[in-house]
Amino acid sequence: MKPIRTLVFALAIGLLAACSNPKTIETPAFTIEMPAGYSQTKDQISIPDYSETIGMTNATGGVSVIAFPRGPEVEKFLYSQSFGGANAELRECTFNNLTEHVIGSRRVHKVNLEGKISGKSVKGSLYAFEEGNYLFLVIGFGFYGAPNDIENIISTINAKPDSRSDEEIGAAQLAAVVKVASSTLPRAVDEITTWKGVSVDEDRKCIIMDMEISASPDDIDSDYFQTYLNSNRDEVVIPTFREQRSSDYLIDLPTRLGYDFEYTYTTSDNGKVIGIMHIDNSQLSQ
Repeated sequence: MKPIRTLVFALAIGLLAACSNPKTIETPAFTIEMPAGYSQTKDQISIPDYSETIGMTNATGGVSVIAFPRGPEVEKFLYSQSFGGANAELRECTFNNLTEHVIGSRRVHKVNLEGKISGKSVKGSLYAFEEGNYLFLVIGFGFYGAPNDIENIISTINAKPDSRSDEEIGAAQLAAVVKVASSTLPRAVDEITTWKGVSVDEDRKCIIMDMEISASPDDIDSDYFQTYLNSNRDEVVIPTFREQRSSDYLIDLPTRLGYDFEYTYTTSDNGKVIGIMHIDNSQLSQ
């Protein structure tokens, strides 16, 4: 299960007007030094409390830097963004050689890429590392390979402190993650099941997944279906959640904040509830 297709907003490669001097660029989450010869792209998209993005290009390529909330394991997150296919912007790329490096004082994971981004044939690298309260994902790509100065650019990234309390940060990040997940729905799960929505029940401290079955209530034995849901939860869903928690914000963040998960199944003809799968937070923290 991959509730979230975490997106990296690829840069369009073009001949943009180059700036002549290094320039400090700021976002609410971090600062970075843009080297001479690069121009900041205007196409970047940031989602407050979910991702902050900076993009820069020169005549032969570009670099994008995205800060996500800290949480998932760096190596597994990078794998999901590349080999795992979680990033739609990189769907025309192939990947190889996932390695670990030290850049300055940072331990960084790296994977090489080759293929097409925004319709252009490119080569490059993805980097992931933790800094402050953020998990950074950096893409460097160009016509002939990743920019030679990408590691120097990475070394200039400085995370900003967040003056909010841990509770305020967690609540804001959870709202952002749910909003991003909702934007990808509805989504077909199988031939008869559609994931229709996701929401937060604060009173019960529970993440609610709305699932719709293409059938009439008269066609379904509710007792049998509930027994199936209970069995599937224990044998498939909980093990999958535990495995994917390390790379999936919609699982990791609510789990860390103490939320349960609940799948509510309804029928497409009249919206009648035919089964509920509830997963206690304690079952995911084991």
